This record gives sequence, C-alpha cells and structure tokens, in this order.
Amino acid sequence: MGIALDDEKRCLRALADAGQIRSSKRRYRTIDERVVDTRVNRAGARKLKAFWGRRAIDAIEHGDDGLFTLNLMSVSEADFERLNELTQRYFRDMRELVARSQPNERVALFCAQLLKIDRT
Repeated sequence: MGIALDDEKRCLRALADAGQIRSSKRRYRTIDERVVDTRVNRAGARKLKAFWGRRAIDAIEHGDDGLFTLNLMSVSEADFERLNELTQRYFRDMRELVARSQPNERVALFCAQLLKIDRT
C-alpha cells in the first residue's frame, strides 16, 4: 500500500486491538465488521482522509491502474446542492454493496471530492 513497514505494523496492531482483523497463520483476516465509523473522532477522520487522499495522488502520479476523473465546473448553488445529494446517495449505495460483498478478495480505495473552490 505504499507505507513504511513500521507504519504497517502499527496500523495492523491498531486494527487487531480494535477487533477489525485477526492473525491467522502469518496472515491477517478481517472480522465480520468491515466498516469503521470515524465520525466520532473528527481530527482523526481528517487525518485518514488526508492520508488516503495522498495515496490517491501518488497513484495518479505513478500512472497506477484505476479510475481517475475530474470535472471542474461552474454550476448554480441549487445544482451544487443537487450534486452533493447525488454524491451522498452514490456513497451510501456503494457502502451497501461493499457490506454485502463476499469473499474479501481485493482492497480498493474510493476517493471523491466535491467542494466549492470559489470560497463564496
């Protein structure tokens, strides 16, 4: 995943301590719960988003396989709100699919940003 070995070990210990994974014959396996709600720790959630955002940027810069798209646009405030609703609905639908997905065969990163860049 492009992280230092010490960071990997620390993260694996944290996931095991949190009950998200368990060690099995030199491999880690996920436990039933595959979604971790990070909203309770806003600062930690921001750090996670920044970390994975940087991972996505690295993938783009290195030409990794994946779907990397962008759309810089000018829209009305009402349409911006509609785009926000569509994005949230898509995210919920995606998480439902992930929750039902079996077996766990691939680790994937979904990164999306919808933000006002005109600061008004």
